[in-house]
Order: sequence, then C-alpha cells, then structure tokens
Amino acid sequence: RDRRVGDILTDVAPEDLAPDEVATMLAVGSAEEKLAAAKSCRRALSQEHQLPTFDLFINIGAVPRLVAALEDRDSSEALLYECAWALANMASSESRYTAAIMEAGAGPPLIRLMEHKRERVAQCSMWTLANIAGDSAPNRDALVQLGVVQAVSIALDDFHKDIKDIQRKVLVNMLNQSSLSIVCPRNLCRLVANICRHKSDSYPFEQVVLLFPVVNDLIRDFPDDQCLADLCRVLVYASDNDKRS
Repeated sequence: RDRRVGDILTDVAPEDLAPDEVATMLAVGSAEEKLAAAKSCRRALSQEHQLPTFDLFINIGAVPRLVAALEDRDSSEALLYECAWALANMASSESRYTAAIMEAGAGPPLIRLMEHKRERVAQCSMWTLANIAGDSAPNRDALVQLGVVQAVSIALDDFHKDIKDIQRKVLVNMLNQSSLSIVCPRNLCRLVANICRHKSDSYPFEQVVLLFPVVNDLIRDFPDDQCLADLCRVLVYASDNDKRS
C-alpha cells in the first residue's frame, strides 16, 4: 500500500485538539487556528491502524474543510502543506477514504498545487495525487478527466529541462551529496507510475502515450534509482494496457 507522507517528512508536534475543535476551527477559525487544526488533523491521521480515527474525521466533516483550505487562494504555505499532508495520509488507507477525498473535490486544487512555488507544497500535492491514483482505476480515471496527465507532462518537461544539460557525473555527485532536491522528482515519478498502473477497460492509453518521450528522456538522463524504477514501470504498465497489441 502507498506510504504516508509522515513516514519521511519532519513532523513538528502541535497541541493536539479534540476532533470537534478541529472541525470548528477549520471552518470558521482564524488563520492561526486553521493551521493548528490542520496540524492536529494531520497528526491524528498519521497514526498506523487507526481506521476509527479516519471515520471520525470524515463524520465531523473535516475532509471538505481541508479541501476548502486547498482551494482558498489566501491560504498560507504552511496551511496548504498541512492540509495536503492530512489528505495524503487518508488516501494511503482504504478505498472508501480515498473516495471521500475525491467526493469532496480535492482533485482540482491538488493538481493546481503541483505548480506551487514552494517545493514542499508541490511535492505533498504530488504525493497525495499519487496515493489517489494508486488506489483504484476509477479514482485514476477521475484524475485523468481533471487534467492530471497534462499537469504531469508539464512538470516532467520542466524537470528534464533543468537537468538535461548537467553532465551525468555531476548529477551523480549532486545526488550523492544531497545538493539536488530529490523529493519532488521522486513523488512526480511515483505519480506517473500510479497513473499508468491500473488495468481497466477505460485505460487512458491515448493520454499516457503522450508522456513516453519525456519518460524516455528521463530514463536516459536522470541517474536516480527510485525515479528510474517508477519510470520503467510507466512503460511496463502502459505496454500491458495497449489494446492495439
């Protein structure tokens, strides 16, 4: 099952709030209260094997309020990050929770936030989308209908432009010395692989095939094993779903 964002990102512990406080503060709180509520929600949803907690936060209406914060152009970077992280945690669990996220309208703001100027917001949005796409063919198809393939194509092209003129030895050294930010590219490649993953009658092969040129370019030019594994999965999954063969 897809990993949670909380597995690798730094967690800053806020004061824990009761679920009803979280719901109220997300809905009508000040900017500071909304951030505290989002942090508390995210922390509660980061715990393993806590499905009753997930149900509780769905029942109090937390998911639409987290999505509303993502849609709000006035939300701070920190609030966007916490809300996307909370949704990523929920989307890493059972399909019914991922369905609740999609029903709340999370797809469009998450796709838009892939282009956010702050890397941690962009990478957390990509992670959440990867969890949603990896959950099932219907959720993957819903994201495709919302334009996720086009957004991914732009992001892959932009990343390839950034690294294509860097000598391979230099890239390897940069990766070894952690002087090249790798979280966003890895989340992006994982998202691409999950978009291509599920076999179905509605498989979006005509859109997926448009990603092949830049996927091949990155396989050739970017020496990161985790990215390479996911990019190779793109070709395997797409080949397996090519109805022309």
